[in-house]
Amino acid sequence: IIRVAQAVASVAVAPSSVTLRTLGDTTRFTATPKDRKNTPVAGRAVRWSSSADSIVTIDTASGLAQAVRGGSATVAASVGGVSGSAQVIVQQSIGAIDVRADTATLLAAGQTRAFTVTATDSRGNAMTADLSGVQWASTNPAILTVAPATGATATATAVAYGVAYVRANGFGYRDSSRVMVTPMYGSVAVSPATATITAIDDTVRLTGTAIDTVGGSIASPLLSW
Repeated sequence: IIRVAQAVASVAVAPSSVTLRTLGDTTRFTATPKDRKNTPVAGRAVRWSSSADSIVTIDTASGLAQAVRGGSATVAASVGGVSGSAQVIVQQSIGAIDVRADTATLLAAGQTRAFTVTATDSRGNAMTADLSGVQWASTNPAILTVAPATGATATATAVAYGVAYVRANGFGYRDSSRVMVTPMYGSVAVSPATATITAIDDTVRLTGTAIDTVGGSIASPLLSW
């Protein structure tokens, strides 16, 4: 009686390497045990493991791997003390950009507000990226200017009262923040400051000028006498 009992000499893992671009993305690996003549060995249990669970986790039975954070890890398939491996690289790709803050209010011409842009992957996970090439602009420079034109941050400066948007463009994505330039009354100047009426029923016309908090006049103020 001749009994054929294949001994596992190697384990082939496929694919041999994978790059995951979004945290939470998954990929499934397969393992093929082989004998010393490279012939597949059927019916053997495979156990999977990851060299860095903080970067890539893998189901020990199914071989389903999932990205946890950026970095690289090795996944291994073991069959009776023989193992094969594959490499997993987690390298997030930008899926969106976000301008912070979403809205802002400036109270007078000359006031400024800083804005920053952040990036997320396609699942909305925060990520680190070089955002120095992001382009900034104002939808209405007569109301609001934005500088510098490129970079990860920009400063908006109020020019006149009204509404404009600070807009960032980069990596094929765009986001914006609504900015309202609205006056805050600081004082009201009355002209003339003094007047003398010398007869009954004589009149004098007074004018009022609304002044904002930085000393600028406010056009078309709603004044009551």
